[in-house]
Amino acid sequence: YSRASDATGEMFWGSPVDLAATFVRSVQLIVADGIPALCYSDDSVGLKYRRADDANGTAWGAAFTLDSSYGCGTFSSMAIIGGLPTISYWIDSNRRDLKLVRAQDAGGTLWGAPLTVDAQGYTGLSTSLIDLGGRAGISYLTRDEQFIASADLRYALVTFPAPEIAVTGNATAITDGDTTPREADHTHFGGVDAASGTVVRAFTIENTGAGTLSLTGS
Repeated sequence: YSRASDATGEMFWGSPVDLAATFVRSVQLIVADGIPALCYSDDSVGLKYRRADDANGTAWGAAFTLDSSYGCGTFSSMAIIGGLPTISYWIDSNRRDLKLVRAQDAGGTLWGAPLTVDAQGYTGLSTSLIDLGGRAGISYLTRDEQFIASADLRYALVTFPAPEIAVTGNATAITDGDTTPREADHTHFGGVDAASGTVVRAFTIENTGAGTLSLTGS
């Protein structure tokens, strides 16, 4: 990995940082949560993801193995989909499928299980991935057999499961947009002495959706 010292890339480039000593293919580079990140196919391990420790890419964290199947990631594409690093890739198994794997946080420190997008024929070649309003748009090539010269162009649109927050107080649901304090759901705190009084309330946040819920901020 190497980074220029100016925005146009016309001036001095820093010394390259060696990130993998094995034979790698299909390297993809993005910015994940303000930090450079890349994915690549490692013939001896599988599909890997690695993110720098700083915005300049002078130091890098350990690589994550996202799929250890033989030859996976030979054709891959990486993009930020709905704020999360996402990779479409070809897997060189007996089926030779198009796969998709998505991180569960903005930096890519935690990943979900790979999804099979298309398993019809010898498919997933030359994949290209874009963000379409939080959904993954994927173009790719497919052919009936491995050694047929011609190929068909396909497109897939993948919608991810969404999280859903449910909040309860005093074992009573608090509806979305509710601005009326109530004793029943513990949102009405009553009167308290300003100098010495305290009121403690416990509220429960639950994810009732199928997607991963990430809570950030305070």
